[in-house]
Amino acid sequence: MLATYLEAAKESYPTSLTPWDFNENPDMCSVKMETKDGGHCKATVECHEGGRLEYNPKGEGWNVCFVGGRQYFNDPRIGDFSITFTEKDGHNQGEGLTTPVLQVKQFKDWLAIPVNSLAAKYAKYSTCLMYQNVRARSCIPGPYSCHYTHNSVVDVSHSRRKEWECAIPMAPST
Repeated sequence: MLATYLEAAKESYPTSLTPWDFNENPDMCSVKMETKDGGHCKATVECHEGGRLEYNPKGEGWNVCFVGGRQYFNDPRIGDFSITFTEKDGHNQGEGLTTPVLQVKQFKDWLAIPVNSLAAKYAKYSTCLMYQNVRARSCIPGPYSCHYTHNSVVDVSHSRRKEWECAIPMAPST
């Protein structure tokens, strides 16, 4: 799944190290996925144009917040998309719903985006930069399209709240 996504992303994503930064990359949007205390799923989309839209305020309205449940949404900027949490207590992610898969209809016809694998790659890169700043050239420079957004002081595996953020290209205007 990861290799297929990385190949497809080459033509759709900017070379920026942080494509989810929609101020730096105005053709991209930020999609955030969150769980807290093992459930309480939440999704938001934020773009340069149109601001931040929350798709289930206060965690309400997500009727399949369980392992394997695929929740569908529609955003006027990125179109139809879905989020599926594929594991509970996923490897190196701690307790609760983990390992989200993001899919967007307009991005390669619902191609699965392995959010946690991509976030782990970015975390490895960030750690490399932090500890090898003299030899930063040995750190693989991406591009990266997802990352963990929880408190950076606490590793994702120790946090009660899990949050991931991914960059998604805006849908072409119709």
